[in-house]
Amino acid sequence: MLDAYIGEIQIFSFGYAPLDWALCDGAEVRIKDHPGLYALIGNTYGGNGVDKFRLPNLAGRAVCGHGTGPQLTPRKLGERFGANSVTLDQTQLPDHAHGISFFAPKPRAAKSNLPASGYYLGVPDNALIFAPATGTTPVKMAPNAAASNGGEPHENRQPLLALHFYIALRGQTPQFS
Repeated sequence: MLDAYIGEIQIFSFGYAPLDWALCDGAEVRIKDHPGLYALIGNTYGGNGVDKFRLPNLAGRAVCGHGTGPQLTPRKLGERFGANSVTLDQTQLPDHAHGISFFAPKPRAAKSNLPASGYYLGVPDNALIFAPATGTTPVKMAPNAAASNGGEPHENRQPLLALHFYIALRGQTPQFS
């Protein structure tokens, strides 16, 4: 780690910070303890800019470069965006229908898309959902029992690997031209 540039961010597979490196977890640090790093990143990632500043927070996040490009959304350094989960509503779901099969008690192979006396919704002995007795009035299901209306959040993060981002607190000063 002798050739690191101050402010350089690296990924390491181990769960501890090497000497003169810190975990990129948004920790608040004192300016007087790390004036070189503060000169490079300032309070881009938070802090009051008087006596404290924050390190980048890359815990559970995907890294994205800053700037603009053709057909890309402009991104600023330190900008946070995205969500870990998204709730879809009806306008975001494609039109579709759910078929329901009713099964005769014996033999199991007999099925129909119309209920009849003695038929089951779901396969008997497995996921029995609706089983009217012969000669009784079938129990009505809720109108949305087989509908998909959204409203449930789904996972939105990219596939991940448990690695840690660390930032160099000390090292060579980068030269900008």
